[in-house]
Amino acid sequence: MTVFATKWLHGAIALGLSCAGCNPLVYQKIIEDAPVHTFKLRGAGGVTGHGPLGLVYPPLDDKVGYLLMAGGGQASLAWLKLNRGAEPVPTFASSEQLEALVAPIPYPTTMRITGLARVPSPLTTEDSPHAIMAVRNDTRPELAQIVRFQASEFERVDLTLQDRPDAPDAIVAPHITGRPASNFGRQLAAINLDADQNDPDYEVMVGSDDGVLVYANLARDHAVYEDARELILAAEPDAFSGSNEPEGYGFTLCSNTTEWNAFIAGKLLADDVPVFVIAGSSGLSFVGIPATLFNNRVGAPIYDCALQTIPLPTGASLSFGAALLVSDLNGDAHDDLVVGDPDANVAFVFHGGAAGLASTPTHVLDSDREGVDEFGAALGRADLSGDIGSVLVVGAPGTNLGARTQAGAAYVYPLDGTELLASLEDLHPDRNARYGTWVGGVFRSEQDELVVMGKVEGRVYERIGETDPAAGD
Repeated sequence: MTVFATKWLHGAIALGLSCAGCNPLVYQKIIEDAPVHTFKLRGAGGVTGHGPLGLVYPPLDDKVGYLLMAGGGQASLAWLKLNRGAEPVPTFASSEQLEALVAPIPYPTTMRITGLARVPSPLTTEDSPHAIMAVRNDTRPELAQIVRFQASEFERVDLTLQDRPDAPDAIVAPHITGRPASNFGRQLAAINLDADQNDPDYEVMVGSDDGVLVYANLARDHAVYEDARELILAAEPDAFSGSNEPEGYGFTLCSNTTEWNAFIAGKLLADDVPVFVIAGSSGLSFVGIPATLFNNRVGAPIYDCALQTIPLPTGASLSFGAALLVSDLNGDAHDDLVVGDPDANVAFVFHGGAAGLASTPTHVLDSDREGVDEFGAALGRADLSGDIGSVLVVGAPGTNLGARTQAGAAYVYPLDGTELLASLEDLHPDRNARYGTWVGGVFRSEQDELVVMGKVEGRVYERIGETDPAAGD
């Protein structure tokens, strides 16, 4: 079931450098000279585990960070950690585990994983890290669902065993205007909009072709709303017909967001108010709790789909927001937002502050290197050693390297700057390798290791900037 390979690019080297403010050529040399581990991910049945869906988890008891990755739209889940030598060690969900996770969707031939998100908190402190996953059967759209599971064990979390025995253990595809929501589960995000982030009840945003949908409390109150709906229907048979149908369920449909590209959650409004932010061809839309709380006819909360908007910035294309990153880039304790625009080959950086997110980009990242394509299709942060510091990594998986089309590349910048520090390319570039599909840092021994994924394999750049990269534990 598992195919796993590792190789070295360079041996250990001595770097007597302090790179605070050093020039890009020095950064490029440091990164090129770092030992590189190359690996492949193959899950149950040999299905590839590589893809753009990856979640980074902070260190657990063993002081090692983890990466949960789903195969590119396929039935594969990998729980990846870095061992003492910075070599990737994956654990894959077995066929039996995947089947239990996605039931009642038939596995594996017609099932796809289309969304993955971290949740604010597990139900109890003893549980392993949790995640939610969107699974879909293209021939049976009514079977699409969002399930919660323990990330390291690939075990479904049965919410019916918690404080609500009658609550469902998954969000299922709702019917909108008489049919199942189209492409339900295209993407996921989760955050507590009205409570502390350690509270186990949170909001989930789910993408679909009909617009994005916001569920309260992981849809665990769905049965309550269904009962209320039946009482209303008994007295008013047409109460939820036509365009009013979604109001009979426990979600808010943001139907004005059908042209969305991606969304993410963060504390991005004034006073660090948590919201979802949706990026699309018209700019940014913030979704959250309105100033005056109100519920729909069955008692379910309704969220404001346009708490705030930011128009499309100059130079953006229709792919604005294909990738998003929320992080404190300038160290002011407020969330900032990076918005990738791969058709325009740029990434826009919006600073956040006490007054909320800036209405125009603070700065713009681009790459004028020949052949660069899809710059901004992936975004990630890596907190490297003290010599290098924290960096922002931008994936450009469509980049051509000579005659090798879509070989892919990734580009490294200061966390809050515009000067290109280094470019990363596939060790043995090949056509359609799409290196840079996922980028980010995974924690190991007091710093992150820089990880770059492609379509068929990934790289770990070890101990970048340290005096002796081989000495890390």
